[in-house]
Amino acid sequence: MIKRIISVLIVAAILLSFSACAGSSDNGDKKQETTAASADTTGVGTEDEEYEKDALPSNLNFDGERVIMLVVGKGSSNGIYDGEMFAEELNSDVINDSVYNRERFVEDRLGVELDFAEIGWSEYSREFEKQINTDEDMYQICAAQTVRFASFAFDNVLTDLYTVDYLDLEKPWWSQYFNEKAELKGSLYLSTGSLALSLTRFLFVTFYNKKFADDYSTVYPELSDLYSIVDSKIQ
Repeated sequence: MIKRIISVLIVAAILLSFSACAGSSDNGDKKQETTAASADTTGVGTEDEEYEKDALPSNLNFDGERVIMLVVGKGSSNGIYDGEMFAEELNSDVINDSVYNRERFVEDRLGVELDFAEIGWSEYSREFEKQINTDEDMYQICAAQTVRFASFAFDNVLTDLYTVDYLDLEKPWWSQYFNEKAELKGSLYLSTGSLALSLTRFLFVTFYNKKFADDYSTVYPELSDLYSIVDSKIQ
């Protein structure tokens, strides 16, 4: 069953994304060392940066366990998901190299070997269903578009993330707003955060002409205070 996907190995995903803290911290805790690859990338993973520490046991190690993540990859939606979850090599691009170093950091920190199965959206649901309906544990972590993945929460095939050992969903790399809204009867079956580049890549922005709004506010009074209307809808 898919419940095995989010096994204790889900901790490999916890550190796939970590947030840099602005300025210096009072406790003086430095981020953990990344790999030598970090040192070869200018401006990425420097020793001057400080990071939020994870809450995992310092001796947590999976002795080289291979962890496969099922992700949407190249060729999907005209390539807009390229580099969404992993990078194959360093190429001096800040985002690409940060993702690459993130993978190496996780592998070293947890003693795992990360692997990624890239498929298109048209294949994803079929592959996910195969995982559910067979005894073979092909993938340990599945990453998918929320609108497509959320329906599985009602099929009794996902594990409540609140019950997973070591998974601290209050850490800053998880989206607290998403977790609050996605909670279902006290349980949480999927989450997102800075691990997913599309969380910021696909942000929507709305512009409006203030002069036109003022000109027509006598006919449509709500146009005079659009900011308050927007703020009231997102609380």
